[in-house]
Amino acid sequence: MSDPNAKEHYDLVPDEPDDASRRLHADRVERAVEAQSRAKVVIPPSEDTVDLDPKEVESADAADESLTTPISPASSAQAWCIAALGVLAVILLAWFAGAQGLLVPSGAETPDALELSILERLAGAVRTVTFAVLATAGFAFGIFCLAFTQQRPLGDVLSLLAKCAFIAAVGMLAWLIPCDIRILKLALNNLGPLATGALLYAVLFRLPPKDALLAVAYAVLGMTLLVLFSASVVWSARL
Repeated sequence: MSDPNAKEHYDLVPDEPDDASRRLHADRVERAVEAQSRAKVVIPPSEDTVDLDPKEVESADAADESLTTPISPASSAQAWCIAALGVLAVILLAWFAGAQGLLVPSGAETPDALELSILERLAGAVRTVTFAVLATAGFAFGIFCLAFTQQRPLGDVLSLLAKCAFIAAVGMLAWLIPCDIRILKLALNNLGPLATGALLYAVLFRLPPKDALLAVAYAVLGMTLLVLFSASVVWSARL
């Protein structure tokens, strides 16, 4: 005699799926996964997202590009050397001619004191050549230090040295400006080449004003070190 409760129990147990049902289910799952992978996922903006200004992006790209470009592009070093020697020749001729603008007033000059003697003219010419060499080394030292701190390539080194010689020669033209006030004349002779160097740094090497002033500071440091080194050599030679 069969139990009616047992029959109801067997009716509640689902039948096991056959192979066709399994394959159909697997195909549906595969198609669903493929459709989901092809769908474009839109990521909602988070609260930490920062909107970048296009101008700021362009300025950052320009700054990165400026750091990879060489400081001194390839150019004719001979032309810059000729230009530097030409400017230096003008200053030497001014010394030999006894130009009044080269004199530093003392405040109580007599008409005879305004005339340069032969020895003073020769000494001035020697000082001019010495300062030209020193200033060229100093301005080159400033560019080298700037390239090292910014990790930029130097580029054409010979052209760079020739441009530094031209900068030094043009800066010495400030000595020819006459001035009757001693303090102003000394400031003009000392600060004039540096101001000219900062301006020509920005023009010849296409440096921003901040980098040009920084290079001039390095140049002053280099000149100071060269003067101290030469003074120590002279002092040691006298011992």
